[in-house]
Amino acid sequence: MAAPPRSRDSAGTRKTPDTEERLMSSGTVRPVTLETADILERVDKLGPAIGAAADTIERERRLPPDLLERLREAGVFRIAFPRAWGGPEMRLEDQIRMIESIARHDASAGWAVQILADSGFYAGQLPDDVAREIFPTIDLATAGAWIPPARAVPVPGGYRLTGRWPFGSGVRNADRVLCGAFVYVDGEPVRDADGEIREHLAFLPIEQVTLHDTWHTTGLAGSGSTDYSVDDVFVPEEHLFTLRYEGREGLPPLTRSADVLALNGLGVALGLTRHVLDDLLDLARTKVGTDGRPIREEYRVLAGYAEAEARLQAAHAYVYEVAGEFSDTLWAGGVLTPAQRARGVMAGVLTADLCRDAVLQALELVGSKAVFSSGPFDRPLRDLMTISRHIMHQRKSYEQAGKLLVQGAARHVFA
Repeated sequence: MAAPPRSRDSAGTRKTPDTEERLMSSGTVRPVTLETADILERVDKLGPAIGAAADTIERERRLPPDLLERLREAGVFRIAFPRAWGGPEMRLEDQIRMIESIARHDASAGWAVQILADSGFYAGQLPDDVAREIFPTIDLATAGAWIPPARAVPVPGGYRLTGRWPFGSGVRNADRVLCGAFVYVDGEPVRDADGEIREHLAFLPIEQVTLHDTWHTTGLAGSGSTDYSVDDVFVPEEHLFTLRYEGREGLPPLTRSADVLALNGLGVALGLTRHVLDDLLDLARTKVGTDGRPIREEYRVLAGYAEAEARLQAAHAYVYEVAGEFSDTLWAGGVLTPAQRARGVMAGVLTADLCRDAVLQALELVGSKAVFSSGPFDRPLRDLMTISRHIMHQRKSYEQAGKLLVQGAARHVFA
């Protein structure tokens, strides 16, 4: 059933049942506080609706509007906003738990939400008054990329931005779009004192961005990770910022390190794999083999299922251990050490390896049922193969972990 239409104030700000109608003097909407437990409970209750929409999500290559609004009402896009903004300032392990819950029903939805929910992190990169101008409510969704950088040309009061970016996961459902750019003057890139090209990020309203229908993929079709572009768009100077990977003190915990951006996405592979193993368990309990015996009595099924479970549980334990360590450090006011940052990178690669092995083992056990596109195993397999191609899950990212462990530094974690 479609969600009722949302009202807007005179400035066009979206209002939801969890947003007070009264505006603060700054023009921002004062949110009703939702705690972490509230959001997790709401997301869990949305599970059946997400699963029911899975075919639509894949066919339309985006989250349908009614589901998007129900997720917004559940509070998923406010999770990274600090307490001072009325956000829950959700710990990283709880963010992973939320994404895992969504991905158990549809991996594309989980992938899109883990990116759309980064608004609070990016808001913290800006001066507070500028951030509140860009994000007048904490329920706005964010998507975008900073690689490859576009061109930002200085003009009075700001910059003119031109460029095109691929892999804009979630951009078809976003309210604000991130655009990375190098600064150019007279056709030449501007370099800082260290010799690096000066790089900035900017947020634009979705209305100023052109979307290109390029996302036709084997898996994660519903994530809407399409190309997008801008052409000579003006960005006020104060709206530009630099993404910093090194830790910063004196800021809310979720803004102190850009390494937090990758962690909640690990819940997608975990949730998808749990979905597959649950389906395998149901099949193992009911299927009868060609010899007339229940397959639940076969050694290969019993041992194979246990081994797949062990792989998933190992990935799960490592991811949550790393996330908990990140949270403990950041919430205590500290900064992440190179060794901690390396563990975050290693968790991404190891999770993909273990989850992929678990799913492939499950498919071997189900036999011919794995080959039918109408069956329960087709989409999860395609989604997982696509997830594994993301840089945070590729084995070459171990190099970045090695730089952090051996050399003590890495300019970008996922370069």
